[in-house]
Amino acid sequence: MLFSDLNNYGSIFGGRLVSLIDKTAAISARKHAGGAVMTVAIDSLVFERPAGNGSILTVIAAVNRVFRTSMEVGALVTALEPDSSDEERICRAYLTFVALDADGNLTGLKIRISGQSILAGIMPQALTDGADMIVFQGLLPSGVDARVEDQTIKYTFPNLLVDHAMRNPPVRPGFWRGVNANQNAIYLECFMDELAHAAGRDPLEFRLAHLKDSPKMATVLQAVADKSGWGADDGLSRGLCCFYYCCYCYCYCYH
Repeated sequence: MLFSDLNNYGSIFGGRLVSLIDKTAAISARKHAGGAVMTVAIDSLVFERPAGNGSILTVIAAVNRVFRTSMEVGALVTALEPDSSDEERICRAYLTFVALDADGNLTGLKIRISGQSILAGIMPQALTDGADMIVFQGLLPSGVDARVEDQTIKYTFPNLLVDHAMRNPPVRPGFWRGVNANQNAIYLECFMDELAHAAGRDPLEFRLAHLKDSPKMATVLQAVADKSGWGADDGLSRGLCCFYYCCYCYCYCYH
């Protein structure tokens, strides 16, 4: 480590360490998948002790488990301090990756929602085998639950797994406008942009490639792009997204 890697306390900057872990874990995941991969989540990250200037870091990563749509990679970081012969563990982490095929299309997607359940607090009788189906607004495929049939995901992925790590705080929440569709739309569409970037593809084209089974959504998205000058070389930065919640929705931004 050099001075540029340190924080104002003289130990390694946490963001620098996370970057090293993510890159090393991605190499391990890519070797296993045999193609491009993308970080979905850092499920656990523990800084156990600091490491100072001049320390030699070793980052080790290995695929721990392979699921139907994703894989978990474990990472371990050790530090060898100057004038020491003993390496000490300073950080450990678990990361989840998904893979892209040769054409840059998503081969599978695992989505884990971590948060509260409104139904668990005010209408526990409405839970389905302990699960709050309203949490999955806009993320489940058609045919899973009649209550969210008008709020299904419109992208098509060869493999899709969506689960919910329910964490209910002491303060009981209530319903609000849009309920869970708000955050679900934001993080799904942000991740679609990240995937398009990782695949080296245009964000519009990448979305349309995964909307082949949803011609209405694809038509709405294409119309918005056409009318908004997507791809124009006029000095403006543009971004777009699409989401289905009882109706076809889109968002387009200029900067």
